[in-house]
Order: sequence, then structure tokens, then C-alpha cells
Amino acid sequence: MEFNRESEVRELERKFNDSIELCEVAQTEKTKGRAKSPFNVKYESTRDEKIHTVEQEMFRLKEMQSKVLGMQETLEGAFGKEAKKMKEKEIKDLRNKYKVRVLEIEAMYKEKEKELKREYDQKLEKVMQKLKEKVKETIKIKVAEEVQDIKKTVEKKVLEAKLRDKNVIDKLSQMYIDLKEKYKRDIQKIQENNRQ
Repeated sequence: MEFNRESEVRELERKFNDSIELCEVAQTEKTKGRAKSPFNVKYESTRDEKIHTVEQEMFRLKEMQSKVLGMQETLEGAFGKEAKKMKEKEIKDLRNKYKVRVLEIEAMYKEKEKELKREYDQKLEKVMQKLKEKVKETIKIKVAEEVQDIKKTVEKKVLEAKLRDKNVIDKLSQMYIDLKEKYKRDIQKIQENNRQ
């Protein structure tokens, strides 16, 4: 604040205490030419400044009281404004802290999201690798089975062909033997006919 109301009130109180002195009425009767009053003026510069009666002093006290009340209202208003400013500052500080905390939480969330994505990608890559290996193994087994089936089929056909060829050879061999026997018989017949 631009002025200190509390020090001003203290200054007025000091001036008031310095201006009057409370004393007994009996003592004032002994003083020369003074009116009966429970107050004696401590500092007198001119006769106009003297406080002669209790009523004047009470009026002065009321004026001081109204000044003090005015100062109190001013102080209350100033304190109210200061309290309002402090409250607004506290709210602003809290809002700023909240914003900072929200930003921190968002940063933590994004970092956690990245970390989870990395873990997910790694797990997915491992699963895909296992699947590829499984597919390769399955294909290999399937190909081996198919090759085995083809091999068996070919072997069967080759065996059948061999059997057919053997039958043919056997037949040809038999035919050759039969022809050879027939040739021998024919020669014998010819020889016998020639002898006759």
C-alpha cells in the first residue's frame, strides 16, 4: 500500500495521549483560575487550543473515533483487495500448477504409450517370426509328404513298368524258346524226310 494506516493510527493515539493528562478533580481545584475538569492540558501553545470541558474532549474523541473507523474501513477495504489479489494469485498459481501437472501427465502418457507400442511391436515381431518358422516347417513337412507320395507313386509306376517289361521279356523269352524248339523240330523233320 502507498501509506501505512496502522502507523497513522498510532501517531494520532500518541498525539492524543500527549495532549491530555488525566488527574483528580480535587487537584484541579487547587490550580490557579482553572475550570473543574478531570483533564489537564499538557501542552498549551495558545488559549484557543486549551481543552476546558469534558464535552469538548468527548467531541474530540468522537472525531478521532470516526477517523479511526474511517481508517479501519479503508484498511478493511485495502485488506479485502489484498486478500482478493492473494486469492486470485493463489488460484492463478494453482491453475498454472494444474496446467504443468497436466502437461507432465500427458508427457508421461505419451512416453508410456510409446513404450507399450514398442513392447507390442516386439511381441508382434516375435509372434510373426514364430508363425513364419511354423509355416516354413509346415510347408517343409507338407512338401516332404508330397515328395514322399510322388516318390511312392513313381516307384510304384516304375515297379509296374518293370513288371510289365518283365512279363514282356518273359513272353519274348518264351516265344524265343518256343521258336527255337520249333526250329529244332522242323530241322529234325527235314532231316528225317531227307533220309527217306
